[in-house]
Amino acid sequence: MWDGAAMIEHDAVAAAVEAAVQNVSADPVSVANVLRSIDCNSPVPGATGFIAFDQATGNQLDKALPILSIDPDGSVHPVDLVWSRGRPLNTAPDCGG
Repeated sequence: MWDGAAMIEHDAVAAAVEAAVQNVSADPVSVANVLRSIDCNSPVPGATGFIAFDQATGNQLDKALPILSIDPDGSVHPVDLVWSRGRPLNTAPDCGG
């Protein structure tokens, strides 16, 4: 798990399961619509932090991004943790807009 792939895959499944649980229909299109409705007011807790999507773009909101260093010998180690907007997800009612 040195690259975090398992954590990202966990979060993808967690978001999909939450959308399926919230969905009132068995129609796959409606599951996708529920998935898109997961926003900063209803984030899904994940291994990498809260999962939420921007309602205008569909992009993830304030996802933590690890900064890694690759040494000459190929070993990888974490350097920092940053967010797309410089801070963790704000779950206030106005989403910290």
